Amino acid sequence: MVTDYYLCRPSQEYSQVFAGLREKIDLTEGVIKVVEDSLDSSEDISYDDFVEKISEWAPDKQIHLFGEEQIMENAQFILSQVESSQFFKPKI
Repeated sequence: MVTDYYLCRPSQEYSQVFAGLREKIDLTEGVIKVVEDSLDSSEDISYDDFVEKISEWAPDKQIHLFGEEQIMENAQFILSQVESSQFFKPKI
């Protein structure tokens, strides 16, 4: 199960403050989705394939597509979110 994040759209005056956070949340969701799809299909995925799949993924048609630059800029945040998500915890 992919971790869900809910963040209401901020008012216009706060939109700049939340833009970076929204990008991190959306990018993390995309990373988890790509990894989940790879695990479900038992497919080994190279870094280049991973970046390509992330660049094709977008949760909302109104946002830009992600690339390697966004992955690298947000890597620590993404890693901490993926590590703390229920997605990778062993099922007992």
